[in-house]
Amino acid sequence: MPPFEIIQALRFAKFLAIALYGGGILAVFAAESVPRRRSILAWIVGPSFLATWTLGFFLAFMTETRLLSAFVIYTLAASFLALQAALYYGSAEGRSRRGAATLAAIALLASYAFMVYRHQL
Repeated sequence: MPPFEIIQALRFAKFLAIALYGGGILAVFAAESVPRRRSILAWIVGPSFLATWTLGFFLAFMTETRLLSAFVIYTLAASFLALQAALYYGSAEGRSRRGAATLAAIALLASYAFMVYRHQL
């Protein structure tokens, strides 16, 4: 088992990546123009999604957590759904904000809940 400080540093880095991911998705729905939405998707949402899951898998490896446990699969599905909702709305003009934003918000909240209550799943 690695030192406690390394695991805490990984958890903090993952927390920052998750916060950036959620904030990026909110920014996609707040942006008015399609070029701005696309740049937010490309420069904030995509890299933070990658960082979140890379850090999460590395943290799972370091803490010997099974990658096929229920909370990992549920969280991956929910966060991927939020990403798809943001990509759907952000990549073209004239798409409904309400439906995509609602789906993204529910999926993000579900993924946060799966991570927080992982021991009850």
